[in-house]
Amino acid sequence: IVPARAAPEPLLPGKLREKLGLSTAASRAARDAWCLSAVTAGRPETVLVCARRSARSEPLAPSRLLLACDGETLARRVLRWTSGPTDLGKPEASAESVASVQVVAGASRFGERPLLGAVPVTSLGITAFRDYLASPYGFFLQHLLRIGEIEPDPLELDPMQFGNLLHDVLRTLVTADPASSSDPERVRAFLEAGLEAARNQVYGAEPLPAVWLQVEQARARLRAFAAWHAAWISQGWRVLKTEWSPPRDSAFLEVDGEPMYLRGRIDRIDVNVARGEVAIFDYKTGDEAPDPENSRKARIGEWVDLQLPLYRHLVRSLSLPEKMRLGYIVLPRDASGAGERMATWTPEQLEDADECARDVVRRIRRGEFFELGDRPPSRGILANICGSAYGVIDQGEES
Repeated sequence: IVPARAAPEPLLPGKLREKLGLSTAASRAARDAWCLSAVTAGRPETVLVCARRSARSEPLAPSRLLLACDGETLARRVLRWTSGPTDLGKPEASAESVASVQVVAGASRFGERPLLGAVPVTSLGITAFRDYLASPYGFFLQHLLRIGEIEPDPLELDPMQFGNLLHDVLRTLVTADPASSSDPERVRAFLEAGLEAARNQVYGAEPLPAVWLQVEQARARLRAFAAWHAAWISQGWRVLKTEWSPPRDSAFLEVDGEPMYLRGRIDRIDVNVARGEVAIFDYKTGDEAPDPENSRKARIGEWVDLQLPLYRHLVRSLSLPEKMRLGYIVLPRDASGAGERMATWTPEQLEDADECARDVVRRIRRGEFFELGDRPPSRGILANICGSAYGVIDQGEES
């Protein structure tokens, strides 16, 4: 977007900057005009890409460099700029246009497929199904092209790092004696000692003040969890596995006669021998306490997250009771809300979830990646690539 427009400076207005020999809006425009002339003078064709809207979806005027021409050419360019996308890709026919400048203003190329490798998708992570249901194109960028974002070292723990800190502490419950204790104080002391060890190992004995504060916030959540865990154990439950992953190629979903192997890690598996039940949990450490029922839009019966239903397939290599419960163990900001949140899906609804997963596999095998979906990435590099950051692309229209 040239020439750039600088914000007004109340202490150094344009006239004063000019008298002081500093750059001004006029000098920047002259510089960019000279650069454009140099580019077009040595090339038989020049393509100028012009945005219609900014990254924040604010309308943009065409560059004044494109409008610095005679009246007839100016009228033609303005008409083409305000026309629909069908005429935007056509080069100007007039010999008066400078160096046959071609104007392409906002014409979408979203439907064109990038070159894909020939490697078939033979396995999927459990959370990848959720990403595909939200946005097939976002799934394609993240899981097939492996596009990620490199960020500077943070001064505090981001949500993922905060969750990982809690996971590192909770994973030790399976092997320690306090894991089977119904005494909340004993469980609390064990978890707090684990928190100190995890903090020292990852962040050192003297972390940054912000990290120190977040560690204390984690401590408050673990104290509330200890009370819930002790009460849960008193009902006859025992921790069987924590942070468990199935052996390679042991978990799969059969789709049209071919297996799609599943990858994933289950935060916690508990058994209650007296009741003949197994409970499969996923820890949720966000500020709010999510409800597993939100994985399925009850009003229209559509699944948006298949994580818990697909856990049933991950554990097929284990000898577990037939009666299975699925849910979250939540550790929210409000410590009084810590505890289990169990799903109440019927066998028919769980089979519907499996069929939804099979449909996702079929679409992936057919290469159906090039639609934004209902919930494309809203921030970060993936949102910028998808054009969904700041509402640049209207989700209500075909892109």
